Amino acid sequence: MKASGVSAPGAMGVTLLDLPEPPPPGTGQVLIAVEAAGVGPWDRLLNTGGWNVGLRPPAVLGVAGVGRVRAIGPGVQGISVGDRVVAHEAPLPGGSGFWAEQVLVAAAHTAPVPDELEPAAAAALPVNASLHCRPSRRWTPAQINAS
Repeated sequence: MKASGVSAPGAMGVTLLDLPEPPPPGTGQVLIAVEAAGVGPWDRLLNTGGWNVGLRPPAVLGVAGVGRVRAIGPGVQGISVGDRVVAHEAPLPGGSGFWAEQVLVAAAHTAPVPDELEPAAAAALPVNASLHCRPSRRWTPAQINAS
């Protein structure tokens, strides 16, 4: 499987990786064929060691993305093979990020996405939505809940 990420401990650049296919989904997991992945400043922190989350290179970067479900694990309900979903899982120790052809994630971290939404826009949804709902000094809880 082709992916982008960190090739070795201490590597300072992102590189193209050739990795084995992900294993079949376990309990509560889905395998997604990635259409588009988000890119953010945290990916650079992961790459340079500024956010120590225990990644074990070779490690695929990318904490959010969109794609089609290829397989579902035991116990997954409400999601079917072929469904288009967006997901966010941060971080993914061991290198199971979205900058790859496929990614294995918890089904609970997915949400359906309409086909009409462009892949790049859909891939940006998880982080943009979480930042929009993040409390700040300017927003009251009532305003956040109403948004």
